Parts: sequence; structure tokens; C-alpha cells
Amino acid sequence: MKLLKPERLNYIGDIIVKILNSETGAINIYTKLFECQNMAGDWSLIDFLKSIPELYEIFLECYKEKQSNLIPITITKKRDDIFETFPIEALARVQYSDQFPKNIINFQKSYLSPQQSMDKKRIILRPKLNSIDIGVYSYTGQKYLQVAYSKNNSLHQMPLPILFLSSLYALGFLTRYNPEIWSNFNRTDSTGEKLVFENFTDLCQRLIPNYALNKIHSTNHQFTNSRQGIRDFQHSLRELDVKELIKEYLEENRE
Repeated sequence: MKLLKPERLNYIGDIIVKILNSETGAINIYTKLFECQNMAGDWSLIDFLKSIPELYEIFLECYKEKQSNLIPITITKKRDDIFETFPIEALARVQYSDQFPKNIINFQKSYLSPQQSMDKKRIILRPKLNSIDIGVYSYTGQKYLQVAYSKNNSLHQMPLPILFLSSLYALGFLTRYNPEIWSNFNRTDSTGEKLVFENFTDLCQRLIPNYALNKIHSTNHQFTNSRQGIRDFQHSLRELDVKELIKEYLEENRE
């Protein structure tokens, strides 16, 4: 791995990560372990950070002119129906939004054709029978669809452990071998990017051991009692839930 400084460095995240050896390089050894595609080539640190679910909101807040690779999904469960939605405005902050859903790997295997709500504010996704789940999840259970990376004329989707390890490796390389860049950033940052890295390193301590545990046990351990991004109307309904369902029904059936 090498780090390259672009001519214009607006953010530390603009640093170029050049992954060299496709066979014995450290990152590519991990990609084989997690059955990921070869990552040899040039990437920016932002390329990795923009697909980490836990950083979704702070990423968009800090890198206002950048685009995310994630679409936040709300899962709605009713007694006779289960579907997923996301706000249309979320596509405005997604890379290659004009190519949706072709830029979501295995989308056609998982969902019927997307529909637009009557109020034209949401995209409705209905899973196919016996479909596979192609979502990525935060540790709170919030589901996202990950937009694929376009690299070397092919689409790539990186597992979350690879995104964390690549980002962590790049930051470690930067602070050790390019201290003049990091020290200057640490003293003078006014973009809020430092908060992104603080959140990221906190997440590494919490999640990387969990990813290792998941790999060892071939399962997905979840350490939360209340999952986010799920509206469950299958059982008892609150008054607020009833009003929300009526409002949605009227909007979707408005002539």
C-alpha cells in the first residue's frame, strides 16, 4: 500500500490509497478471507468511509459536496404485507443515482421493480418471494442498500470488515509515515473532519472484534435490543401508528 497526496487536498479523506499487490498485499489477503473482489488500484479514503453505515449522517454533514454510497431503508411490517421504502431525496446524495437500481448488486434477485409512492416522496421496494437480503446493517440494525463501486469496468461491493480495515490501515499509514500532513490537519482542521475520524476509531474498537467473532462462528451477532429503521404494525398499534397508516393510505390512493 502507498499513500499519494493529490494536488488539491481539501480533506484528509482525499488522500489516495494505492493498493499495489493483488496477491500478497495485506489488504488483499483480507479480501480473500471475506470473499471480496480484488481491490488493487487507487482509492481515496473517502471511498471507504462513504459506505460505512454508522458514519452515514456524519459523513454527509462533513463532506457536503461529496456523495454517499448508502441508501437508508425503512422496513414496514403489516399483518398482510412487508415492504421497504426510502425517501427519493436520499438519491440526491448517492453516487451514480441516475443508474439506480442497476448500480445495486443483485437488486433484481431481491426486489420487484421499484415503485413511486403517490405523493412522489418515497420509493417503495417489495421483496421477491425467496429473495436474498442484499442490505448492509449498522450495529443498531438500521438497513442500507450499498451502491456498488465502479472500478476497472466492473462493479465492486466491499464487505463492511474490509471497509473498516482499509480505512484503519490507511489512517495508520498516514499518521506514521506522513506525520507532517496529519500533524498540520490535527492543529488546523476547521471542517469537522476530525470528528469523523474520532467516530470511526470508536467504531473500530466496538465492531472489528464483532466482525471477527461473526467470521469465526459463521453468523451475525447483534448486540442491540431495539433495531432502528423498522415500523412493525403486525401486533398492537398506537394511536399515532393508526394515524400514520391512514395518512399513507390516503396519499397512496389519492386520485
